[in-house]
This record gives sequence, C-alpha cells and structure tokens, in this order.
Amino acid sequence: MKQKKLKITTSVLTFVVAFNFLIFYAIVHAEGDTSEKSLIAYYPFNGNANDESTNERNGTISGATLVSDRFGNENSAYYFDGVDDSIIIGSHPLSYKCISVSVWIKTTKGKNNWRIIDWNSSSGGANEGGFDVGIGGNAMGDPSNVCYVSFRDDKWVGNGDYPRLNSTSNLADGEWHNIIFVYDGNAYLYIDGILEDEMERNSALTNVNQHLFIGYYPQSYPYFDGSIDDIKIYNYGLTQEEVIEVWNQENTNSNNCLILDSDKDGVINQLDKCPNTPVDSWVNKEGCRGDLLYTKQDMEKIVSHILNWGDTNEDGKINLSEAINALIITSGVTR
Repeated sequence: MKQKKLKITTSVLTFVVAFNFLIFYAIVHAEGDTSEKSLIAYYPFNGNANDESTNERNGTISGATLVSDRFGNENSAYYFDGVDDSIIIGSHPLSYKCISVSVWIKTTKGKNNWRIIDWNSSSGGANEGGFDVGIGGNAMGDPSNVCYVSFRDDKWVGNGDYPRLNSTSNLADGEWHNIIFVYDGNAYLYIDGILEDEMERNSALTNVNQHLFIGYYPQSYPYFDGSIDDIKIYNYGLTQEEVIEVWNQENTNSNNCLILDSDKDGVINQLDKCPNTPVDSWVNKEGCRGDLLYTKQDMEKIVSHILNWGDTNEDGKINLSEAINALIITSGVTR
C-alpha cells in the first residue's frame, strides 16, 4: 500500500505561520509586553486613587484624604496623617528590568524611613526585589529631611544592605517637590529636575510579584506625614532630557523651567536641530555644523582684506610693527 505524500501549499503554510504569530502575540500581551516603552501606572489622584494608564491598577484608600494639589485644584492630591493612612495597589505581576518613578510630595517633617512609595512584597521578605522611595535617614546616619531611594537588583547580595541613593536637598520645607528615580541598568535620583545622586550598577532590577504601597510599608516603618500627588511609573529609564521635560511640564512656576545643552554647543536642546554634534563644536543658530565653514574663495578674500589693511610696505606680510600701527590707527589712539 502506497503512502500518500502530504503536499503543503503556500496558503496552508501562511495560515500556520499566521496562527502561531497570533498565539505568540496573545501570550505576550496577556503577560504584558515590557519591550515597548510605556507609562505602566499613573495616579493623578483626581478625586480618587484610580490608575489612569491603560493597565487600570486602581488603589485602595485607607484613611488618606483628598486635598488641593500644587496648582490649587481641590480634591486633586492625597494627604497622609502619619498615623495610619495609606493607599495600596494590588499585585503587579510583571517583571521590569528598567523603571522610572516620578512623584510629587509636600511635607514639613522628616523621620527615619518614611515611605512615600514602596514596591515590594506584602510579606516584606528580606530577599524580595523591588524598590522604595522615602524621606529620612536610618542607621546609616542620613539626615531626616532628605529623600532616599533603595532598590534591589541582580548585583544585590540579599543581606539587607540595599544599594541606596540620597538627595542633598531638604524636602521637608513645606513646599511641593518632584522626585524621580530612574533605573536603566544604573541608578539616578533627581530632585526638581536636578540630578542629585547616581550609582553605576550595570545590572537589572530584581522584581517579583510585587505590591505597590503608598504612604507606608507593612512592617515597623513609620507612616508618611504629608501630601502625595501625580505618581507615574514607566517601564524604562527616562533620559535626563525626559526628566527635565517632566519638570518643565509639571512644575507650577514657568520661571523655574530648566534648560539643557547636551552637546555644549551653545544652543539649548529645545532649539537644537542637530543635537548630536561633537561637544563644543562651532555651530549656527540652529545647532548645526556645516561641512565647510569657508570656501577657498572666501579665505582668499579674507586674506586680501587683511593685507590691504595692515601690509603697509606691500611685502605680502604683516609684521609686528605693522600690526601694532594698524591697531593704533583703528583704536584712534594718538601718540
């Protein structure tokens, strides 16, 4: 009995490939595609603790009360009383190797290990991943009015001695301040758009199935006393330019806008149409460097004018005495 040969047509093969792609696409998006840069959580606190990103990871409020935000808008930020107020967002099942967190706070107090944001397990296990952003020092002797960020990455040995960033600015002054923590393999801490601490790691965040705690952490740490607003979490590391853009868009005073000239050519980034010119290049008003500043004919004309101006003995050169004499005549100084 002869076996029948299976003939695979182009249309069948196309169908199989397309079907497998759809299955892969569905799996990736069901688990969350962390390869695409995006805002993965956004809490503007506009009357509630809802997540206004596409992920809809809404918060559960416990005691925190609505107050005015930094723009004076009523019911647009949350006040935490430092006693028992908190907002908890349930489990975040995705793993982000890089991350950026932006938050606005206002407080007049400082205390050791005040938690503003803590992305950690509910059990607080010593070997869990995540990070925490807070106010105040601890046994390390940090001042109680500065911001700190501690995090766990693949270089962390899991003994409780977390990598830690510290600000230099006083944040317990009763004014609104923006805190941005960036982890892109290395770690950076920005206060009000200014880089205040950084740490080279060449690693990746260690994240597991985490919870997001706002205003506290469920261990023996004190509750935060002050106002919190506009929490944004990205699944990638913001660049310095993007951090400054966040500050310029979200701060209350247009006179406090920051400018940046990344390639140091004298043209700020907002106006620079050629942002990647070599550092300290000579450029035009648009920040671009021409391939040739002067043609050969231009240079010949320039040399000719110089000689006509200073070469009094017409020998095709300008000696020192001729140059001094030309300067004296030009300046109008009389001997």
